[in-house]
Amino acid sequence: MIGSRSQIKLAYELRGATRIKTFAVHPVFSWVGLITTSNVFWLVDYASGMTLKCFNCSTLDEMRPTEVREILFWDVHTCRPLSNSKEPRVKNWIVFCCDRKIFFYNYLSYLTKVITEKDLDFKSVKKAEIVSEDSLCLAMSDGPMKIFDVQQWCIVKTIKGYHSKTVNWILPYKQNESERPRIVAASSDSLMACWNVDLGTATIEAPSFKFLMKKNKAVDSNDGQEILSLRYDQHKFRLITLTEDYVRAGSI
Repeated sequence: MIGSRSQIKLAYELRGATRIKTFAVHPVFSWVGLITTSNVFWLVDYASGMTLKCFNCSTLDEMRPTEVREILFWDVHTCRPLSNSKEPRVKNWIVFCCDRKIFFYNYLSYLTKVITEKDLDFKSVKKAEIVSEDSLCLAMSDGPMKIFDVQQWCIVKTIKGYHSKTVNWILPYKQNESERPRIVAASSDSLMACWNVDLGTATIEAPSFKFLMKKNKAVDSNDGQEILSLRYDQHKFRLITLTEDYVRAGSI
């Protein structure tokens, strides 16, 4: 019988005294990165049942211990869908996103780089997402989004306007191999728009297009509800949005 309890088998189970705050799953390796509520990072291989790495995230910052909000895998495998080249120019990074700093931890060499408070203009980061092989999009606490170039190691673009509140979801997408990824951003005011970050200006104030979010309209809307999650189906070019009451898929 499909779905019977006798057919369910746990490949890996990690038990501990603290709860998991956030996690990330590697798209190719059988890896899960975990951050616990006690600010401890675990990298586990669920296929072999091995713990590959484990350390307190406070050790990332010798000057001031900081709590990690989210983690991202950033390597050849995660960037290949966003890159126009067969071998993206990226390191073997695990990205630790904190309030005012972002740490890049090389899981092979164990070397660490950091985006400092000064690099971020002393603003807090609410959300981070990889948008290309060399760019990280950061949703800042004061409203705008920033594009950080890891080759130049600085902020190269500012995206502002339209969203009246903080952006809480960032989704990169591309429809063919030749084009560069664009960004779909959703903010806590229920607004959602698509942005072209390749415009030749340092500041972008107008989105490529806006998604209709009018109340009680069924097409391209979520009845004004805050978007809780965004996903993109790159095979059928569908954007899936999740709110408290709806799951909707629309063309993009």
